[in-house]
Amino acid sequence: MLNDIDERFSPYRADSLVSMARRGDWNALLCDPEFHEVYARSALARQVTHASFDAFAQGAYDPTGIVKGWAIEKAFRRFLRPLTYTSGNGSQRPFAEAVALNGGGDMQLAVAQCSDFRWDIGIESPVAPGELIARCHLQDGAVATSGFSKRGHHIVTSPEFDVHPLSQVTILSESLTDADMWSTACLSSGELGAVDMARRNGLTMLAIRPDARLVAFELPSLAHGTPCFEVSDSMDSDPSHARMSTSIRKE
Repeated sequence: MLNDIDERFSPYRADSLVSMARRGDWNALLCDPEFHEVYARSALARQVTHASFDAFAQGAYDPTGIVKGWAIEKAFRRFLRPLTYTSGNGSQRPFAEAVALNGGGDMQLAVAQCSDFRWDIGIESPVAPGELIARCHLQDGAVATSGFSKRGHHIVTSPEFDVHPLSQVTILSESLTDADMWSTACLSSGELGAVDMARRNGLTMLAIRPDARLVAFELPSLAHGTPCFEVSDSMDSDPSHARMSTSIRKE
């Protein structure tokens, strides 16, 4: 399944549907439902992020920022999520208590309804590889991180980014497709744009400045009323942008 998606959506394959579209052949919009879905999602992402996420940001169509999270989530919901369902009238226990699918550090996760298991997820520092700057705990949901430490400055950033830059953004969401898109959009917008985007769209976000200070914007509902992120004792945080009294604070 994932190989098939790569064959159709990779901008690096000359025979992919994306490469054909970049050469002017958009027939896949009519004959491939998934190509149409990804294109529509890309267009919607541009609209809701006010072009902070734009599949045409560098001129040619490149939906990679949508496809990665979408493909992982699609495979997860098809092959892994059903393993946590009870069968029959609920008398039989599910095959798996918890499932997760990781793609390049972005994850879609779930647990069985009868389970109190929580996934413990570490968020790596962008300046000290292997060192965790924070942790989050989820049962059902997704986590996606966008940053420059692994791939360099690989996304188009706004003028506001140059004034208030960020080095990394992590988003928690119910959907990895959404989390991946929002993390990219928030990173490209710079700190003030990211905080405004989080406020307007109800995002759960952990952003890291180049000086290694943290900015948090959280929704307690994802963690049953408790802060979603736990910050390492070695990190500092800025509570000025916190939402609903769930700011990250050092103890």
